[in-house]
Amino acid sequence: MATSAADICNMALDYLGTGNITSLEEAHSDNAKLCNRWYDVTRKSLLKDLNASFAIKRQTLAVLSSAPVYGRTYQYQLPADCIKLLNVDGPLDIQDYQIEDNKVLYDSNSSLNVRYIYNCQDVAIFDDEFKECLALYIASNICMQITKDIKLTSYINQLKKQKYNDTAFKYAKDNPPKRVSHSRFMDSKNNLTYENENYFRGALY
Repeated sequence: MATSAADICNMALDYLGTGNITSLEEAHSDNAKLCNRWYDVTRKSLLKDLNASFAIKRQTLAVLSSAPVYGRTYQYQLPADCIKLLNVDGPLDIQDYQIEDNKVLYDSNSSLNVRYIYNCQDVAIFDDEFKECLALYIASNICMQITKDIKLTSYINQLKKQKYNDTAFKYAKDNPPKRVSHSRFMDSKNNLTYENENYFRGALY
């Protein structure tokens, strides 16, 4: 079972049929240097691309005392460990915010509930699907440098794409889109028309 970054890199090296490493910091190992070069950037990229469910957090942000220079009215500091904002607390159809300078720019001064992907580095938290997907992506990134084998690189890329699709499907099932249904009777009672009913869909869940 992979319990460290070196273990995941060794999974990648296994695909390439080359020697394993004991640490990413091995000074005299070319394989370790390559893995160290690619591990972190690949890990963060996959976390964001896949919306990995184990790396989702919720937090309430307080409005900052300083306002944006122009345009928006208020701003909120993103959490230090945030690498991708998923959504703010509100209907998905009116997610009207901007991200600039690691801040959320918004037109409300109430506290802001957010869901985001955090920079999860603890391999023990990674699920098996993510570990295998990460290993394949690392293998793809370093294959030509190590093996100089175009056919093997092509094969690894095919495996990578299939594993990505399977893993993305899993995380999509973990977080299905939320829709709120309405009856015509209750809509008319609440003065809600089908033109504006989308404002009541997709609340933070």
